[in-house]
Amino acid sequence: MKISESKDHNLESSGIKKEEKFDIGDVGFVLTLLRGQLYSNIIRTITQEYMSNARDAHREANCPDKQIMVSLPHVYDLHWKCRDYGPGISPERMTNVSVPDEQVSTQTQPVIEKPVQKAVLQQITWQRASLTYSPGNKTLIATYQNKKAELHIGDDRSIVPEVFHKTLFEKRKGVQLDIVVEPLGNAFKIIRLLEK
Repeated sequence: MKISESKDHNLESSGIKKEEKFDIGDVGFVLTLLRGQLYSNIIRTITQEYMSNARDAHREANCPDKQIMVSLPHVYDLHWKCRDYGPGISPERMTNVSVPDEQVSTQTQPVIEKPVQKAVLQQITWQRASLTYSPGNKTLIATYQNKKAELHIGDDRSIVPEVFHKTLFEKRKGVQLDIVVEPLGNAFKIIRLLEK
């Protein structure tokens, strides 16, 4: 493939177009190389791939100087987000994206979209868990059997039963109570506090 000298960067190809099959040899060595060195930081690798695609999309949309916005997941928002302003994939092309080659036809068939169900997160009750309040970042912190759950409450203390307000917020002492939590990645989020 040769890039032409013109400023619009049209691509030209020439030569014999055929496929050749080759053997890698030690597949274990190649996989170890890919996992251990080239792709050892999987989050960085995926982020770079998406940003590369976003940059190409911006060039395609004639806005190469526009910023690509990336947000990494954190304890309060588990979604990885990459925002670009490219044209995206057309609906016609999208119908053939995840279809096996033998099912792809020259006629575009309508795609029947099924509603995606959100995973139902299992709520867990920690019995007699320890609860403390961090006034600096206005966060409740629960601990139970070497596990930790947090909830940023700001100035709204309504989640905490009234009976614990003086001990928790004024005396700055921990309390023990039953706490309903929900898994949040590798951490937990406080859902509600149960008064006995």
